[in-house]
Amino acid sequence: MKIATKMKTKLTITLISCLMLIACNNAQGPKVKHELPEPESAGAKVFDSFCSNCHAPPRIKSHKADEWRNIVERMQNHRLKKAYHLLTDSEKETLLTYLEKHSI
Repeated sequence: MKIATKMKTKLTITLISCLMLIACNNAQGPKVKHELPEPESAGAKVFDSFCSNCHAPPRIKSHKADEWRNIVERMQNHRLKKAYHLLTDSEKETLLTYLEKHSI
């Protein structure tokens, strides 16, 4: 009888632990993709691939045109720390032109 109770307790703890891990994993929510302006443009493609490595791409209109340059530089630093591919100067300018064109 004691063995069955211990097994039930271990099973319960294991189940609760698994549910907690699942909940923590989903705490940030799903990576929601927003509809991008000019989705086939080079800027949209760089934006989508650059941002989606770490998180869902933000809404472009969530920042002013003059804010994007600092944001992109900050994200480049994050990418460097994580050993991700850095944007080339050309990709960065393509991205910034796109963001500035479609931001608020």
